Amino acid sequence: EDEKNGLVIVFAIYGLLGSEKGELKKELRDFEAKDFRNDDRFVDISLPLQCCVEDSRLILWEGSKANLPGVWDPAPGEEKFILIRYKYQKSMHQFFCAEEEAIKLPKNSHRISVSGP
Repeated sequence: EDEKNGLVIVFAIYGLLGSEKGELKKELRDFEAKDFRNDDRFVDISLPLQCCVEDSRLILWEGSKANLPGVWDPAPGEEKFILIRYKYQKSMHQFFCAEEEAIKLPKNSHRISVSGP
């Protein structure tokens, strides 16, 4: 996928990421992959999601994502969310949703600007 500028999952995390209003928690808005190494509120699902990418598309239907191969539930009984940062056509994208929602990537509406050094 990377060689053809297709859909590459930079990182994806799953767990207690949302506020009471269902928005991405403020402390996670400038989140970087290195930040989640020692946090038990969520788990890294980057590799399992990358394995689901076919022809530069990721489609996951409605329902719990804990049932995907390589994914486990970090907070049973709690409302969980997914944060995905991905590259597509040399642009960075980000998507945030409740775990039960369907996921269809890529989308132009997910494009974000990333400031460099």
